Amino acid sequence: MHRQAVLFPDVVFRLAATDEKTIALTFDDGPDPITPQLLDILADETVPATFYVLGSNVNQFPDIARRIVADGHEIANHSWSHADFIGLTDEEILKNELLPTSQITFDVTGVYPKTMRPPYGNLRDETIPFLDKEGWKIIGWSVDTADWDRTRNSPEEIISRALNDRHPGAIVLMHSGYVMQNTVLALPEIIRGLKAEGYRFARVSELLGL
Repeated sequence: MHRQAVLFPDVVFRLAATDEKTIALTFDDGPDPITPQLLDILADETVPATFYVLGSNVNQFPDIARRIVADGHEIANHSWSHADFIGLTDEEILKNELLPTSQITFDVTGVYPKTMRPPYGNLRDETIPFLDKEGWKIIGWSVDTADWDRTRNSPEEIISRALNDRHPGAIVLMHSGYVMQNTVLALPEIIRGLKAEGYRFARVSELLGL
């Protein structure tokens, strides 16, 4: 999404333009049974984060979605079914993926998501003006921990990427999900490492001033 953030700088964001040591941790694909473990760590470290949720999972795990909000984190839209938006029409993206997810998130938590992140970070250029007209802000990332890649996602590798690639204004991509136990193991060291370097943590909307 780097190229699209350059082409559409008022709509697509992958980092904040700042010299301040502020960073946003984001978690895709929840809520799910792994999410409470992430929430426990964030609570222990007093760190806010942003969760890009799937509408289907909010429907399945409403209590966990409510806890995300109750714990002070931002809840945002990651589609209903995790379909690749490249294969969908603009209307299908809006009516089948984004609007139902925002609606169930509001129904369950009382919060209507401010931002969205397309699954896999995939979005056609021509879809962006359409979503802009519908009021969406599209969020990518500037630090990919690759916790989703089972060939290189040991806790040590996840920690190394997060700490080596960090920068002021970074948006860090991580995941919740059934196979993301290594993310749970890595998260405390990521947070402590960033704190040791003087970073403070922000929700995405706060980081970007949205």
